Amino acid sequence: MTDPSSSFDFASLRALFEPRGVAVIGASSDPTRIGGRPIQGSKAWGYAQGLYPVNPGHATIQGLPSFRTIGAIAKPVDLAVIALPAAKAADALRDCADSGVRAAVILSAGFAELGRAGAALQQQLVDIARGAGIRIVGPNCMGYLNPRAGLVASFTSLIDQHPVREPRGAEHAEQRADAAQHDLAARHVDRGRHERPEPLPHALAVHVRPRRPGRRCPSTSGSAPSPH
Repeated sequence: MTDPSSSFDFASLRALFEPRGVAVIGASSDPTRIGGRPIQGSKAWGYAQGLYPVNPGHATIQGLPSFRTIGAIAKPVDLAVIALPAAKAADALRDCADSGVRAAVILSAGFAELGRAGAALQQQLVDIARGAGIRIVGPNCMGYLNPRAGLVASFTSLIDQHPVREPRGAEHAEQRADAAQHDLAARHVDRGRHERPEPLPHALAVHVRPRRPGRRCPSTSGSAPSPH
């Protein structure tokens, strides 16, 4: 059997874990809402690259300039966090493809988990992503955290439990973020022995729910090769 890791392009994941810029589509000025938490968390953790709220109804969101569309952002955007109703997610992903975005986190729910109509919407996302070469996390997911980059691409409330209360620089922010990452992993890894993950990309904590009764995760998930 061919080892699938032998041809896997780990560099293609850089847009997810080390993006040069992040657009939050469906951004909210309320930091407790799904479209507000990624902005609030990334600001608190000191994400140093571009952070761009996208919402045509606001001029500013959480102190940052807001853009009407992702195409209006004149700087590099590798990652889009989509926090829109399911019916609008495909159009948003098409805009991402047209703008050269290479990865997307789709927090929205209302897809295959709801039946055939939702599955059809989800297939649209798959088709768009494959056609444009976009890496997707989601849909209907919590997203992820990258403490090393100070990136919060999630709406988890754990970012409120591990805030950066004082501006002590990147080292302090990474310590606080790493604590939240450990907490998130401990709460959502249900099986097997949990060890505190090292900073990404050396280790990943994954919360997986079965797609259908009787299905199991691929046996290779526990033996993923190192990218180094």
